[in-house]
Amino acid sequence: MPVVSDRLCHQPVIGAAALDCVVVRDHDHDPAGVRRERPRRFRPRFHWELLHCGITGHALEGLDARQLRPQDAIFAREAGGVRWHRCLRCDSWLPVDPPLP
Repeated sequence: MPVVSDRLCHQPVIGAAALDCVVVRDHDHDPAGVRRERPRRFRPRFHWELLHCGITGHALEGLDARQLRPQDAIFAREAGGVRWHRCLRCDSWLPVDPPLP
């Protein structure tokens, strides 16, 4: 088998030579700050709040307010005649018609 030193490993080895390659290091430990781990597969986490909102509906505040105050901006905003309300459970912004006068 051909031997590739640590200094030459940055050069790509292509084809069958890559299978026969052995990396020889001058040291037995990894450089400071480098941990060699097997890469983890990305697995999205299950969010119960999304399931709850999908089954029972969103938790919206201020649907009956005729006017929005500046303090209400974290829960509801108005833009272009449409109100956007924030779900307190899943943090989604939903378009809602303003209440009738």
